[in-house]
Amino acid sequence: MIDTILTILATSIYLPAVAGFVRDIRNTPTSPVQTAQHRSRQFLLGCLSLELVSTLAFPSVMYIAGVLTVFALLVYCIVQRPKLRFNSLLVVSLLYIIWFAVSLLWSGNKGNGAMVLFTQCLPIVLAALISSAISISRDEISKLLRTFCYSAYIFAALIAVSWAASSYELHLSPSDWSIMQKTYICGLSQYQWLFRFLGGHITGYLHPSYNLLPMFFAVIAASWLCKGGRAIQHLLWIFLWLCAFAATLLTQSRMGILYSVIILLTNCLYLPSNTRRRFAYTAVATSAILISGAFTHDFWQQYGSDTARETMNDYAVRYIKTKPLTGAGAGNMNPLEICRTIGETYWPNYGQLPTEGEIRQWPVHTNMRPHNQWLADWVHAGVAAALLTLMLYICVIARCYEDKNYWGMAFILIFTIFSLLEPPLYIGKGLYLFCSVSCLIFASSRPGENRTKEQGHKNKDIRTSVQRI
Repeated sequence: MIDTILTILATSIYLPAVAGFVRDIRNTPTSPVQTAQHRSRQFLLGCLSLELVSTLAFPSVMYIAGVLTVFALLVYCIVQRPKLRFNSLLVVSLLYIIWFAVSLLWSGNKGNGAMVLFTQCLPIVLAALISSAISISRDEISKLLRTFCYSAYIFAALIAVSWAASSYELHLSPSDWSIMQKTYICGLSQYQWLFRFLGGHITGYLHPSYNLLPMFFAVIAASWLCKGGRAIQHLLWIFLWLCAFAATLLTQSRMGILYSVIILLTNCLYLPSNTRRRFAYTAVATSAILISGAFTHDFWQQYGSDTARETMNDYAVRYIKTKPLTGAGAGNMNPLEICRTIGETYWPNYGQLPTEGEIRQWPVHTNMRPHNQWLADWVHAGVAAALLTLMLYICVIARCYEDKNYWGMAFILIFTIFSLLEPPLYIGKGLYLFCSVSCLIFASSRPGENRTKEQGHKNKDIRTSVQRI
């Protein structure tokens, strides 16, 4: 019953996105042609906002929002007839999906490989297409990220409500919840109780690293929105960072600690108004982190150890040495393929593997991939797949550097580090967050672009006035 109530409350995460869409769609021009153009554009922007917000909530809504975004893109293209701007993200994403399609030739499971093309590769291509079809102004980016931050505050409140409800149900006091110890409560991990509003404490989406990743991106977005504001405005991102850090401690997330430290350091470099303050704040924060890390080195070494992760990565490296160019082929990356190729019979967190039977019979949703994005890609479709994924990241980094885009650069920094320890492009929340953010990065108007457009409109108005005279 509590899970049902909390799941219903979780729908409030979408309220800021819905409210923003209704507000923007109502401000329509009087001309019928302009109204159609305005509404098609706002419909696409509203779907992008919903897609970004849904990375905080249920994966099912995230996929529904993806379908709506594709429909909104078709409507936008029919009404607006935009000229596609070929960018590096679009080119690399097309090469990415083409290579995985080629790898079907040697895949032992072509049906699952086709599913990989549809669920993993196609969203990246669609995000790149949207970024090449629409140009989003700085004000519109600010609205989208502000809406996302409002949803992140609701997400933090839902964690607190779940914590209180679970404490009441289990008759626990706050002191009974351990911090950073990987302990269990009633046979379940603590994060299962804290993220129970995402579909239940057993059947819901409960992975702490992927649930906290969008929340920490919201901290980055809030920091960018507060840049140059008054001191009281900076309390918004500080409070959100504290909420995310508290959730990290309670959910016992190792990745959350990395997110917290990285964002704290990047904000020290970005937010201060002059170089002297940046140097001072960064030096103080770095010194505090290094000193605390030195005193707790043994704890972090023990806490960060993961035998299962290390074993899977070791198996992946051995498999890559066996098939460095081709890999397993799209859809054929699974424990049976890896272990039978390298001569092993045991897979971490699963046990002894069957020695007979076809590899294609392995269940689709229990792939249990290597915990590294590039190792997983290399195993999946060879060295070309790993290089193309690396190029995707480099394209985003290069664009952020050219545009001096802080929120994009900080996101891709933590996402890259995350990719060294997880395969986020194979997991729905990681994939759709990457697609949403990279789409906004490449669709955002470049510095000076809006001024050029405004000047062009002014010149056009002047020519029209002269002709009338």
